[in-house]
Amino acid sequence: MKLAKREKNIVISGGIVVFILLLFAFGFTPAVERMEMLGRLAIKKRTDLKEIIKLKEEYLSQKSVINGINRELSKKRKGFAIFSFLEEAANNLGIKGNIISMKPSNAVIGDMYKESSIEIRVEGITLKQLTEYLYKIESTDQVLKIKRLKIKPRTEDPRILNVTFKVSTFDLLKDKRL
Repeated sequence: MKLAKREKNIVISGGIVVFILLLFAFGFTPAVERMEMLGRLAIKKRTDLKEIIKLKEEYLSQKSVINGINRELSKKRKGFAIFSFLEEAANNLGIKGNIISMKPSNAVIGDMYKESSIEIRVEGITLKQLTEYLYKIESTDQVLKIKRLKIKPRTEDPRILNVTFKVSTFDLLKDKRL
């Protein structure tokens, strides 16, 4: 079958059009769609990277705080007994007889720390005696923290106080570094 020149041109033109349509459908359009998808993905990844950098800074800040706490706790005198310290401080201030109760308790916090607490109930002391006792507790070189404080003046003489407070200290369970 012999085709005329005009028919050959139509067939060649049709073939070129079909080739261009196939190239566009299977080559160009998927490539453009893939580039658009990669562009969106790049934007998301930049946002994710900013979030990771922010979390890293927060982590390093928290790590620095924890390392500082661990340094302070490692300076603690070995064999320090919070119960004995509080009793001795009260004795030195002359209020040991006013202590009604001292209830010790221990708790493990996470896998790194142990908290030792003592709840102290003192009756019949003045505000001056209380402040001296609390100052002695807070100003020690040991890591002590007054966690709770309840002051109730007596009804017959408001200058005399009944006080309940909790003192805590912390110890490292193991030498763990972050």
